[in-house]
Amino acid sequence: MVGKKGCKRKSRALKKDLSFWFECGTNDETTDRNNNNGVIDSIEDTLELIDELHLIGYSKESTAYVEVENGEHNFDTWKNVFSDFLDWTLKL
Repeated sequence: MVGKKGCKRKSRALKKDLSFWFECGTNDETTDRNNNNGVIDSIEDTLELIDELHLIGYSKESTAYVEVENGEHNFDTWKNVFSDFLDWTLKL
């Protein structure tokens, strides 16, 4: 099986009970190192990972993505979205 960017993936049975929650801050990084498309790599990589999860069969309902404007890769950002994460887990 070949992924969106031409990477080979092993075919495996999906674990239907898995769900995925992702969070990125727009200030997690300061530069776009890989594509020069204006999107920082942490955000772009996370969105590409979510796309891959959908391509292999996980539903959009099994993935959640939160992008925090001016958020950074630190405790202050995480504490501000932790209640959102807890709410999401309780809805599963």
